Amino acid sequence: MEVTEDFSTELTGFEAIATYGYELTYYVGLALGIVLFLHGIKKLMLYAKNPNDPRNSLGSVLGVMIGASLLFGLQSSINMAVITVNSSSTGHCFVNNETGNSINKHSAECFNSDNSEITKDMRDLIEERSTVEALENFNKKASNFFLIMKFIGLVYFVRAIYEFKAVSDGQSNTTYGKVIIMLISSSLVIDMPNTLQMLLNTAKEFTSI
Repeated sequence: MEVTEDFSTELTGFEAIATYGYELTYYVGLALGIVLFLHGIKKLMLYAKNPNDPRNSLGSVLGVMIGASLLFGLQSSINMAVITVNSSSTGHCFVNNETGNSINKHSAECFNSDNSEITKDMRDLIEERSTVEALENFNKKASNFFLIMKFIGLVYFVRAIYEFKAVSDGQSNTTYGKVIIMLISSSLVIDMPNTLQMLLNTAKEFTSI
């Protein structure tokens, strides 16, 4: 099981919501992974007793086990999804900007509002027209915004994996196609800085044609 670092410093406002919400969702995801793993073992035993029951088919068991594995290795699942969706991304990184601690074991390059290209124009404008304090406030708000996006993305990522389990279990009207769309969308939200950078680069290419 992957171990995350503890955030022991006091946090306030949106930063606290994003950080602690992310931690809670992460551990809920791990707990769901364990539950699904046990559920998969139970279905496998039922299949051995009654192989003709479609609710406990090998395909259904496999789907539940895949969902359990994705949730149990949530950090690696997110990292793999992020890199797959955006090949230019270095992977998923969630860093609390007060402590500098990372909740993710992967050594991905994290968003830094001080030198990010997607906030460069706004930073330049603030530097020209305002004070150093205003620039610091903007950088903090930008960082907090992306922390919130990562938290929201994680919630939907976990939900998408659980929906995958429900589809394979025959307990949902959702299709595999919708689940894939949910996984892609949540990955883009989790990796919002690189997503915006990708859109920015695409827009520049179109304007240069």
